[in-house]
Amino acid sequence: MVGDGGLGMTLAELETVARLDLPITVVVFDDAGLSLIKIKQGDAQGGPPAVDYRPIDFAAVAHACGLAAETVDDAGSLRRVLARGWDRPRLIAARIAPDHYAHLLAVTRGS
Repeated sequence: MVGDGGLGMTLAELETVARLDLPITVVVFDDAGLSLIKIKQGDAQGGPPAVDYRPIDFAAVAHACGLAAETVDDAGSLRRVLARGWDRPRLIAARIAPDHYAHLLAVTRGS
C-alpha cells in the first residue's frame, strides 16, 4: 500500500516487480496530491499548487511496466478486486478523496 506521491517517487519498482514476476499486489491510494504535506504546509511554502497535480492514470502506468492493473472508485469495488485470486503482479489504483485527513491526523496525534 502506497500513496500516489510515494509511488510517483518509486515507479521503477513496478518494472522490477513485473520483470521478476512477483505475485505482489500494489494498492496505490490516489488522491491527486501530496495531501498530508498540504495539511502541514503554510502559504509561504507554495500553497496548493506546490502539492496538487493533475490526475494520473496509475493503471495505465502499471500496464506499461508489465503489471495487470485496475482502478476502483469505492470500497465495494476494492473488496471485489482484492477477493479475486492472483498469481502475477498487479496494481490497484484506489481513487480516494482526502476530505477527512486533517481530522484523522488530529485524532491519531492527539492534536
